[in-house]
Amino acid sequence: MMIAHVSRMVRSELVDVMHTDYIRAARLKGLTPRRVLFRHGLRNALLPTITIVALDVGYLLGGIIVVEEIFSIPGIGRSLMSAIQARDLPVIQAGVMIMAATYSIVNFAADLMYAWLDKRIQYD
Repeated sequence: MMIAHVSRMVRSELVDVMHTDYIRAARLKGLTPRRVLFRHGLRNALLPTITIVALDVGYLLGGIIVVEEIFSIPGIGRSLMSAIQARDLPVIQAGVMIMAATYSIVNFAADLMYAWLDKRIQYD
């Protein structure tokens, strides 16, 4: 489902971006359609998509717990559920901290990708 959501988001953003003035200006300069699409269009269409993907990581982390518990797959989600049932607080804290750190790192990487894709965004 995430791939369909992301591809729909990229397409709608790309359709919006391709009708802007700077895309028309790039076409009038004589740039090839491929260069206009990838260099100017897709680069600006990916900014909102990166936000959505970074936020969807939280859903994926929550889904890990459910999938590992249902299908008896060993992993962090299953060990977290075992710890919750056994009331093993240090393991629960470690599992939650790992998931929170993963979510934070992914969102930090998304912020860094903003600066890489859009040169107007600068971090001091």
